[in-house]
Amino acid sequence: MNRLQTISVVLAQKMDQLQARENIQLAIAACQYALRVSGWKDADVGEAFSGLQRNGTLTKHELAFCRKRGEALDNDYFIKQENGETDSIISFSRARVVSAILLLHAGEYAESVYESLISLDDTAPLLAVLQEKG
Repeated sequence: MNRLQTISVVLAQKMDQLQARENIQLAIAACQYALRVSGWKDADVGEAFSGLQRNGTLTKHELAFCRKRGEALDNDYFIKQENGETDSIISFSRARVVSAILLLHAGEYAESVYESLISLDDTAPLLAVLQEKG
């Protein structure tokens, strides 16, 4: 059982039946959607994601950067959560988007889609988009 099944069994099953190139497109669409909806403007993350879309992989520098950025965002989330800060969810969402990009790079397409979905307050619009594409 993959984590995507906890959100949408139908989408998870669909992704199990698709070819890798179709799953890549779904994962890219999910990442794009999550980045757009979040309104997060991080030029370095955007550049890494654009490179991933173009080249199908992250460079060593982009990979190291994304890992470091994701870890920093996760740490920020945990600290804010411990302190009861209400904006901790912003760090959580951004960390999930970076994680989605890293998982896409690693070829873990269903997990990438899952991370994109949990970065959102409302998963229904993205699920609808992905169901239509799949």
